[in-house]
Amino acid sequence: MQTTATLLRKKQLLWARTHLSLDRMSHFRDDYTAKYDDNLFIPLFMAPDVKKQIDAGRGAETRDGKKRPAKLRSLRSSSALAVNVFLYWHTKARTHQIAHACGICEKNDRSFNIMAFERPFPIFGNHVPHLDVVLENQDRVVAIESKFLEPYQSSPHKTLEEVYDKNVFWEQLGSLREFAFGPRIGSFQHLHAGQLIKHILGLTQNRKRGGKQFELLYLWYDMNDSPEAARHREEIDKLARLLSENDITFRSLTYQKLIYSLFQVYFRRNEKYFDYIIGRYL
Repeated sequence: MQTTATLLRKKQLLWARTHLSLDRMSHFRDDYTAKYDDNLFIPLFMAPDVKKQIDAGRGAETRDGKKRPAKLRSLRSSSALAVNVFLYWHTKARTHQIAHACGICEKNDRSFNIMAFERPFPIFGNHVPHLDVVLENQDRVVAIESKFLEPYQSSPHKTLEEVYDKNVFWEQLGSLREFAFGPRIGSFQHLHAGQLIKHILGLTQNRKRGGKQFELLYLWYDMNDSPEAARHREEIDKLARLLSENDITFRSLTYQKLIYSLFQVYFRRNEKYFDYIIGRYL
């Protein structure tokens, strides 16, 4: 029986083989494109400000290494998924529209006019988590963590490293600290709770330094007929309850719901975008 991750990978391969010419696919890895722009609806050379942001990130998204290609070349990249869904609205100067579809603001609220990719939120020293996408207005930051195949590749998650166990990082986050360094975090198989907690620490430190109030939005790709998706959803709910107890604003949203919300309201004059996104991801 094929795993959910394998099914998703095959779906992306089928899309590539029917939409990309052979010269746009890697000759060495069947699930990688020849160039990262071949994997994107809006090539990054058309958005130099965003390319600069992604280049500056620590995830090797655009840089080929000695042993592995740039991550953005991967058909199963969660970063490529985020760029494909969000970047279009940035290039059209309509960030507020996808913010509305994310449930961040009302339709007529145009205040969310800033979008950034791979935004760093330092905790201390070289411990600097990066958020896939950030939307913001004058008062609030919405930090978005994107997931594609990751929830369907289960493994026990470890506690946070001891270097994070300092009182200054956990003011008013007592029960979250207990969870981060205790045995319960190991029961999470599909949700990388430790990574999300590091994002919260970075966002919290940013707020202490005079930054804005924040919301963490967990945006994930749902395979709702799979047992892994059901367990993943349960783990999201568990973490959401814990974060609520610590006054952390946290929401989860599936890519399917986001794309459907966009389509319902903004289909007209955006047909090519929806042809690409729906054809590839739905």
